[in-house]
Amino acid sequence: MRRAGVPALLGALAIATAVGAAEVGDRAPNCSLVPIGAPQRGIELGDYAGRVVWLDFWASWCGDCTESFPVFDRMQRELGDRGLVVIGVNLDIERGRAEAFLAQHPVGFLQTFDPTIGDCARAFDVAGMPTSFVVDAGGVVRRVHRGFRRGEIEATRDMVSDLLARSVDPAASAR
Repeated sequence: MRRAGVPALLGALAIATAVGAAEVGDRAPNCSLVPIGAPQRGIELGDYAGRVVWLDFWASWCGDCTESFPVFDRMQRELGDRGLVVIGVNLDIERGRAEAFLAQHPVGFLQTFDPTIGDCARAFDVAGMPTSFVVDAGGVVRRVHRGFRRGEIEATRDMVSDLLARSVDPAASAR
């Protein structure tokens, strides 16, 4: 697979660290995103207030993303009824690459892209793929995952379950 633009994107992400980038305990930036392959309106992270959000930044050339997608998809299926929302944010410059990746690795969780080509990733201080953020129902970042390690899946799932148990009733805040 050709990787045109990848070094430039990673360089831009690494250099353009946002002031006040999202760290554990910080309020998550309210990024605007556009669903991939769906004629829906754009969304904002703030649309999911009252829900626990797993925000996963990924790219088509990311080898670890092929491993993480099934895990996040399973989490969405198992915990979605309790209030978890998994949102993938693709960072490919060419949209066709993301669509081809998703055709090969289909998932049931929401897939989006950043129409500003990187503002959301910079706000979260994403420097590599995959990078994920767990945001609690109050909009606070509770965990940051840089890379993907199978050994951390169960502990993270337990932490998400704990956050869900403490969050508001998902039916009351469903959108």
